Formats: sequence, C-alpha cells, structure tokens
Amino acid sequence: MYMLHLISKQKGFTLIEVLLVIAVIGIVSTAAISSYVDSTRTFTFFERYQAVIGAIRSARSEAVTSKQVNFNGELVRPDYYGVNFAKNNTDYKITVFADVGSKPLEFDNTDVVQKEINLKDPYAMTFTNMSNLSLEWPLNIFYETETGNVESYSKGLLLDYLKNKYYTLKFEDKNKGISKYIVLFQVSGLAEEFVTAPSL
Repeated sequence: MYMLHLISKQKGFTLIEVLLVIAVIGIVSTAAISSYVDSTRTFTFFERYQAVIGAIRSARSEAVTSKQVNFNGELVRPDYYGVNFAKNNTDYKITVFADVGSKPLEFDNTDVVQKEINLKDPYAMTFTNMSNLSLEWPLNIFYETETGNVESYSKGLLLDYLKNKYYTLKFEDKNKGISKYIVLFQVSGLAEEFVTAPSL
C-alpha cells in the first residue's frame, strides 16, 4: 500500500500537456518562419531596387569622371557611358556599358559591358513619361563623357527633354504588392528615389 501511494504521487506531464506544448511550438515556429521568409523577400526587393538605381548612377559617375576602358587591348575614353534596359516577356536585363562600339548612341555588341543585372518574375519594371504614358522597350540612357549630359532613347527614338523633363521607372514585386520609383531628370541626368509615384 505504501508503494502504491508513493507511485501515484510522482509528478509528470500528461499526454495532453505534451501535445499542447508541441502545438504551441509549431504555431510559433510557423509564424517565425513565415515572418523570416517575408522579411527576406522584402530585403531582396530593396536590394534589387538599389542595384537598378546604382546602375544608372554608376554610368553617370563613370561618364563625369571620364573613366577609361579596355577596348581591343588598349585604354580608350568612350564618348558616352550608357545603361540599356531590355525586356523579354517577364525577364529584364539592365546593362551598364561604355559606348565605344561602331555605332555611337546605340547599344551594340561592340560596346564594352561594365555590369549586367538580370531580373525575373515576380519583379517588374515600367517606364512612363511626365504624362504617365508608357515608354517602349528597349530604353537607353547615354551620359556624355566629362559633361554628364544625358540623352535618352525609347525604342531608338530620342526622348525630347523639353517635353519630358523627367521620366519614371516603377520597380515592383508583383507577388508582394510593393513598389518603389526611380525618377530620371532629363536635364541633369540624376536618378532619384521615390517611395510613391512622383507628381512634380
């Protein structure tokens, strides 16, 4: 009898308590993992956005500083540095290049590529002018060496800076529903960050 009494007074967890603790840990873990994945995707979005605006700024910087490039084994100073924005269905390619090729003010396979950025779905980009009309792909931005003067072309046609003092690139993650904007001012060639669509 003493033995029975001693056994029944031993402490421990019931099966229901153990299952309840496992369920709570599972719920907390799921929330933490979901939050981590969501914040990682948001971080990746901002990282890609910064890469795109960085490409534009780097082309302008290299033009203003008259950076030389290796072209066919010798250092040359290009007349322009450029950024080419190309689209193929839902894939985007941004190329920073030195315009040293056979066709000035045109991105071709003889230009010296400095950097490439490839973006795929769910990322999307849209270019619009001041009137909020879409610009056609490809879009090329050229910065003149030394001066940094800018010329922009939409599908090979020069964008008149008197009619379009700036144009806007909307960069978005379609799955998350977040977006940011890059505004390129035609007179200065500066690329500026905007959280919402500009109304200048």
